[in-house]
Amino acid sequence: IGVTKARLPLLTLALLGVLAGAFIGLGAMLFTLVASDATLGFAASRLLGGLAFSLGLILVTVAGAELFTGNNLLAMAWASGRVSSAEVLRNWVVVCAANFAGAAGLALLVWWSSHASLNHGEVGQAAIRIASAKAQLTWHEALFRGVLCNLLVCMAVWMALAGRSVTDRLIAIVFPITAFVAAGFEHSIANMYFFPLAIALGAPLGAGDMLRNLVPAIAGNIVGGSVLVALVYWVIYLRPDAGLEIGRSNRLDRHSPGCRTSPTSAWYGWGSGQYKNRDAGIGMPRSLGGQRLECPADRAAPVPPPLLRCAYAQAPWRRADWTGGTLARPAGSSRWGAQRSEIREEPAGRGTFAELSAPAAGSHPCGAPAT
Repeated sequence: IGVTKARLPLLTLALLGVLAGAFIGLGAMLFTLVASDATLGFAASRLLGGLAFSLGLILVTVAGAELFTGNNLLAMAWASGRVSSAEVLRNWVVVCAANFAGAAGLALLVWWSSHASLNHGEVGQAAIRIASAKAQLTWHEALFRGVLCNLLVCMAVWMALAGRSVTDRLIAIVFPITAFVAAGFEHSIANMYFFPLAIALGAPLGAGDMLRNLVPAIAGNIVGGSVLVALVYWVIYLRPDAGLEIGRSNRLDRHSPGCRTSPTSAWYGWGSGQYKNRDAGIGMPRSLGGQRLECPADRAAPVPPPLLRCAYAQAPWRRADWTGGTLARPAGSSRWGAQRSEIREEPAGRGTFAELSAPAAGSHPCGAPAT
């Protein structure tokens, strides 16, 4: 996932970033509505407001969008050498700017809609109070509140990646997001909605006040997400001397001496065959990417990792010889070069699978489709 995000086309990345900013703005709008009710006690108002704000990250995660604070997890792919520093910075800069456009654009729409007049104008007054309180934070307060905020946001994203259903993701998201909002931590993208709306409503604030909050909040968000979540988990699971099989059991060069791997997110070459490793991180959220196996041209077929299964789009199956690094075309077939196979960890009831049990060198890792 990290590799794919870092290499999205610019237009796609920007549009998904605008959506994420608007989604977070919708959560902030709902939070403001809850905060405008003076009949709620402090704790109830904060907890209900945090629950309402969860809408933003739920939309980002389920509907799909590029959120700057969540993308701080790209530091894990960077530490693993799968993406470059330039790719990470490109993603962060484009997404952050697009998030601002989406959040500020939503604030303008909300202002035009006279939403602030609800509850006899208390909604608008609440929006102004929220932004004014944020503008009064000192630099170090905004920084450390930003750290704590994105620690919780990235934990929510990290746990949501492990979910296999929408319900799983909702449960993973709601509690960390409610916690950071109730605690009053600083989410830079939400603040990109609060400040423009308050300024439009006539609050005595300006661009300078907004920047004095956003700069330390963004810096804190980066530290909280990239260092305290992404790099901590990288050190635990993925550092070279971790000695853990989790997340590394599919490293193909461990099973093929003399070959080497390099990261990729496309179809991956296995000699002249093609495979796609969808779940490279066994036991981990599906965010660890895959590898390309590169072998000398004169080597026989590499021995594949055990406990994987192979499926072709066609059936039935038969084995094909592998000689001199080139897959021999099955008898009577003229279409082998166009065939693609997929290596998956589990069949999940789809297609016909043939279990790989470390075939001897000189044989293709998967059965070739008969014609």
